[in-house]
Amino acid sequence: MKIQALIVIKKIVYILLIFFVSCNQVYTKEVKETNSVISFLVYTLARPVIPPPPNNMSNIEFEKKSDSIHQLISSEKWLNQPFVLWVDNTMRPVNIKLSKNPFESNYNLLFEKLKSLNQPKNFHIHDIEKSSHITIVNRINDSLRETNWKSIDMKLSFSRLAFSPDYKNAILIININRGSLNGYSELLILEKFEDIWRIKEKKLMEIS
Repeated sequence: MKIQALIVIKKIVYILLIFFVSCNQVYTKEVKETNSVISFLVYTLARPVIPPPPNNMSNIEFEKKSDSIHQLISSEKWLNQPFVLWVDNTMRPVNIKLSKNPFESNYNLLFEKLKSLNQPKNFHIHDIEKSSHITIVNRINDSLRETNWKSIDMKLSFSRLAFSPDYKNAILIININRGSLNGYSELLILEKFEDIWRIKEKKLMEIS
C-alpha cells in the first residue's frame, strides 16, 4: 500500500514539474517576443519630424525641395541625431471601442484575444534594444498636458499585446504623441518573417 502511494505521489510530482516547466517556457517566450516587438517599434517610429516645404512654391520647386528633403531624412546624420523618447512601460487593456475586426477574417482570433486582455502588464525599459542616439525616459507621474515637450521628442505607449499561438503574428494599439495635442493611435498587425518583426497592416484609430 505504501509503495502504491509513493508511486502515485511521484507521478503527481512529475506532472506538476512538467506543468511548471511548460508554463515557464511560455512565459519566457512571451516576454522575449514582447521585448522584440517593442524594440522593433522603437527603432521604426523614433524618428525626427520631417521638415515641411516652404509655402508658395511652384511645382518644379516643390519637386526639387521634396528630393532634397528625401535625401536629408535618408542620411545617417539625420537619422542618428539625438532623440529623447518617453516610453510608457505599462501595456494597458484596449480602451477604444473595437466592435468589429477591421482586418481580414484570418485575424479574428487574434483580434478577440486582444479584446480579452483586461489587465495591465509591464515590461522592463532596460530590456528594450535601441540605437545609441536614442535616450529612453519613463516619466511615470507626468501627463501629456504637464510635460515640457521641448525636452521630449516623442512619447510611445502601448495597449496589451496579443500573440498568435506560434508567435508569428501579433496585434496591439500604439499611441504616438509629439505634444499634448499632437498625437494619434493605430491598430497594428505585426508579422514575424525570418525572425524579424514587421508591420503587416495598420488602421488609424484616433487623432488629436
